[in-house]
Amino acid sequence: MKCLEAKGKSAKASGMLTEQSAAVKEVRRKIGQEATIKRLERELVETRRQLSEALKQQAATSEVLKVIAKSPGQLEPVFMSMLENASRICEASFGSMMLLDGDAFPVRC
Repeated sequence: MKCLEAKGKSAKASGMLTEQSAAVKEVRRKIGQEATIKRLERELVETRRQLSEALKQQAATSEVLKVIAKSPGQLEPVFMSMLENASRICEASFGSMMLLDGDAFPVRC
């Protein structure tokens, strides 16, 4: 009889350990999912930032190409457009463009 009681208690304890082990595994799985979700959210934010930057650069390039097409042979409007777009993309409050002229760098825009 004592043998059976010992086996019964051991089986019950074993069942509890199995349930606890399953619960621990479930918690670990959920933690892993949460970490994956956080990583994916960070990647999404970064991808959106990169896309926004690429779109700004494409728009600026398009504007400069339009100015080139409208004013063939005239460099000043092209340089002004380049400077305006570069300042906007860089979120600068102002900008200047210099052109090497011999040993000097006079401001052109």
